Amino acid sequence: MSLEKVVPDIKDALHIIRILCRNCVGQKISGYVTLDTGPARPDETDGPKELHIVILDNGRSEIYKDPVTRQVLRCIRCGACLNICPVYSKIGGYPYGFAYSGPMGQMLNPLLLGLEQTKELFCSCTLCGACREVCPAGIDHPELFLYYRSKIAGMMEAGEKALYASAALAMQNGLAWNLVIKSARLVLSKKVHEGYISSIEGKAGGWFSCRDLPKIADRTFHELWKGLSRNGA
Repeated sequence: MSLEKVVPDIKDALHIIRILCRNCVGQKISGYVTLDTGPARPDETDGPKELHIVILDNGRSEIYKDPVTRQVLRCIRCGACLNICPVYSKIGGYPYGFAYSGPMGQMLNPLLLGLEQTKELFCSCTLCGACREVCPAGIDHPELFLYYRSKIAGMMEAGEKALYASAALAMQNGLAWNLVIKSARLVLSKKVHEGYISSIEGKAGGWFSCRDLPKIADRTFHELWKGLSRNGA
């Protein structure tokens, strides 16, 4: 077991079990709960002679030293965040690439495997906050994802930094943003097949190796709204 599983007494243990089962499967208790009182006493005829529990650290002490990341250790693995996550509900657990998936994996895997190796996980989150709202342990998942993103900001290549800087400037200027959208529509419209874009050249091509992108709409919301306003709608 990992060291964050240790609680002071049986009262705390039963409290954790109650929260875990209710948030995981909606039951008061599940069939996966086992109580072990240790080695058999001298007057007992059955039971183990010895009981050994191996407690693993595996970097968790370092995680605890950071006041932001230490909240990850409050996770009780109930899976409530997976049940509510709009991304996990669509793609399942395999794309997360490790034992932990969903928002739980997005916050824990980077700390166990390294930010650089797992940046796709926390950088692809929509930050909708549903996981934070449903978490019984009160973990702020979006805060962690933003914290991880700030950590890897200095690891980006010059081209990637320039791309994000350009996107930031475009998002601050309505005319520039509309120009970008119209240009992207012209370029990507040539890649559309039966309503979807399945491949593209360059570094962005890897994104399409396991997913498709719906074609960009012929008109933006603002363009549609202007049309409705002119028609008196």
